[in-house]
Amino acid sequence: MSRRTVSRAIEEGGIAAKMQIAYEIGLSKGITVSGDSTSNRGINIESTHLATRVPNYKSGNLEIDPNSTPRVRFLGVEKTLDHSSAEAVKGWKARIQEIMATFNNSPLAALLQKKYTCRDFTRILRGANTDHASPEKASASGLGDWKHDEAIHELGENVLAGKEFMDLVLYLSAWNAKKIAEAGGIEGWEALSDAEKTERDKNLMDEIVTSLGKEAYDALSPADRRDIDLFIWAGCCMHKDLNSFRGGNTEMMPEWGKLGLPGPILLANKQNAAILRNVLDPAFPANAALTEDELRAFEASTRGGVKTCALAGAIFNNKDDKKGQADKHVDFMTRKLGKPHARFPDTSNTRFGSHGNAAAELITYLPEYREMMDVIRWSKTNPSLTNIEKKSA
Repeated sequence: MSRRTVSRAIEEGGIAAKMQIAYEIGLSKGITVSGDSTSNRGINIESTHLATRVPNYKSGNLEIDPNSTPRVRFLGVEKTLDHSSAEAVKGWKARIQEIMATFNNSPLAALLQKKYTCRDFTRILRGANTDHASPEKASASGLGDWKHDEAIHELGENVLAGKEFMDLVLYLSAWNAKKIAEAGGIEGWEALSDAEKTERDKNLMDEIVTSLGKEAYDALSPADRRDIDLFIWAGCCMHKDLNSFRGGNTEMMPEWGKLGLPGPILLANKQNAAILRNVLDPAFPANAALTEDELRAFEASTRGGVKTCALAGAIFNNKDDKKGQADKHVDFMTRKLGKPHARFPDTSNTRFGSHGNAAAELITYLPEYREMMDVIRWSKTNPSLTNIEKKSA
C-alpha cells in the first residue's frame, strides 16, 4: 500500500468518524466528555473523548436502546498553546465546531436533511470526567459555563422569535437608541467605520439575546433550571486511590515507634550500608551514640514495604534492560509455575498501582522469589549477592 493511499485512508476515515460522531450527538439524549493533557518537548497535547449511547449498527436498527451501554468516541489529539483551562475549553469549542461543520457539509446531511450546531452538543452535555489537577477541574467548569451560556442564548432567541411584529419593532428600537447614545449620538455613530458598526450591531444582538434569555431563565421553575444546567464533574479515582495508598503508607511508618515495636529492617544503599554495618549488628549497644556520618546515613536510609517493592522492581524489572534479571525472571517464574508469567510490576517508573501490584506479587509467590534469590547467588562465579540483592533476599 503506497504512502499516498495510507494518507488518504487516514484522512477519509477521520472525516467519516467526525460525521458519525455528529450523527450520534444528534440522536443522543445525553453525553459526557473526558479529557487529559500531557507535554512533549514543551508542546502541550490534549486528548479528548465523549461517551454516549449509540445505535446498534449491526442490527440495522438506528434507534438508540435506552438500556444500552454507552460507547466511548475518540475525538482526537490536538496541540494547544499551553496547559491552561482557557485553551482547553477553546480547543473543545473548535473541535465540536469542526465535527458539526464536517457533517453539515456532507452528502449524508443533505440526504437526512439535518444540520447540527455546537448548541446541539451543549444541550445534551451532562458531565465531564478529568483528573484532580486544578487546570482540568477548571476546564470542566468552563465546559459547564459554555453549556449555560448556550442555553441562555437559546432561551433568548426563542423569546425574540416569539414576539409580535410591532412589539419586536418597539423593543429593538429602544435597544437601537441605546446603541446610538453609547456611540455619542447620530454624529458619533455615522463617524464609525462600517466594520465598527457591524461589530457593534453584533454585540448589541448578543446583549439583547442574553438579556431576554436571562429573564426567561429566571422565570423557569427550579426543576427546569436544573434540567438545563445539569452538569456533573467526576474526578479520576486513580489519583484518589494513589493518594490513599501513599497516605496509608506515610501514616503506617511512624506507628512502629509509637507502639514501641522494632519495625522493618533498614534498607540502606551500598554506601550507607558500609557506614552502618556496625550499627546494624545485633550486638551493637542500643544506647551507644552514633557518629555524625552514621546519623546522616541512618536518616537518609528508608525501610518498609514500599522500599522493598522498589528494590525488587530494580532487580526483576529494571528500567535499564542491561541491568537486573529481566527475561531471566520471566523464564524462571514461568518454569516454576508451569504457565506464562508476566514481568514484575514496573516500580522503576511512575505507574499507578505498581507498588501495590508488586506487594501482591511478592506475597503470592514469596517461596518462588526466595528460591530465585538463591539461584542468583549460586549462578555467579563467586557465589554472593550484591547489596540490593541482599536487601531483597
